[in-house]
Amino acid sequence: DKFLSEEGITLIVGEAGTFKSYFCLYLCKVLQTQEKFLGKFEVFRKCKILIIDKENKLRRIQRRLKGLSFPKTEEVFFIKYPDTFIFENRQYMDFIKQFLLEKQIDLVILDSFIDMFEGNENSSTDTAKAINLMRGLSPIANFILIHHDSKPVPKLIRTAAQKTRGSSNIIAQVDTQFYFEKGKNLKSLIVEQGKSRDEEPMAKFEVEIVSGVDTGIQNFIYKGEVKDEVTMINQSKEIIYQFIKEHSFCTKDDINTELELNAISTRTGKNGLLALSKEGLIDHTQKPGFGKKYFYFIMENASLIEENEDFE
Repeated sequence: DKFLSEEGITLIVGEAGTFKSYFCLYLCKVLQTQEKFLGKFEVFRKCKILIIDKENKLRRIQRRLKGLSFPKTEEVFFIKYPDTFIFENRQYMDFIKQFLLEKQIDLVILDSFIDMFEGNENSSTDTAKAINLMRGLSPIANFILIHHDSKPVPKLIRTAAQKTRGSSNIIAQVDTQFYFEKGKNLKSLIVEQGKSRDEEPMAKFEVEIVSGVDTGIQNFIYKGEVKDEVTMINQSKEIIYQFIKEHSFCTKDDINTELELNAISTRTGKNGLLALSKEGLIDHTQKPGFGKKYFYFIMENASLIEENEDFE
């Protein structure tokens, strides 16, 4: 429900160390057991699954399945020698297509997308050709492509879709895209949906990673929605402006304390403070004897500075 459709292409993008492969194995598990996905979303039916993994060796996959308490099943398949798989290999593709039809495979997981074709990921022509070849494998299955993110651009807030590495054609061709990033610690993920062709995108949410002492990751649990950075900055602006209006000539420490009470990080508050200054809604001054400490006021109170001998 909400995460994976009956057919189409789902792209999972994320920086290194965001457990994308592990997460997909967990997804396969709930598609077998039909327990709630992330402890929240309904699983409507069991699926037959093919996993083509060129990133992880079978021994590592086996260890992960054991940690997840993966059920015994005859409906999840792995290619034993995935290194030979590429979209341009017509003979191999015909074999895979026949296999999908014979076994009535519902879901194919490709890890990772860049390893599956010979072309350039920055070429719209090469990526379009690869995705079209993949679509030709099965018109009724859903394909999950695991992919890497692009390099961050300093001082630029990017959408989840813009964080996809390679040609913009990749995001244009897929039906659904999710971006994974690390949470505040190694025990959580932040998941943002960058594209949803047929429905309204899901709100950004946090996932708790449940690990055992010796077993590795055991489970993934939905922990609720997370507001995006732009929304949080706008919220911080409202809180800061109102606080300064009620407490003229307050310090940054005073403002940070108020933000903390409203569960807003210092970094987000700093961006909100900067935005208010650039918009000319607030300003700051210094008080003799307080070093370089700044005292903030809203601009409609600027005339009060001249009346207060304690301020320069």
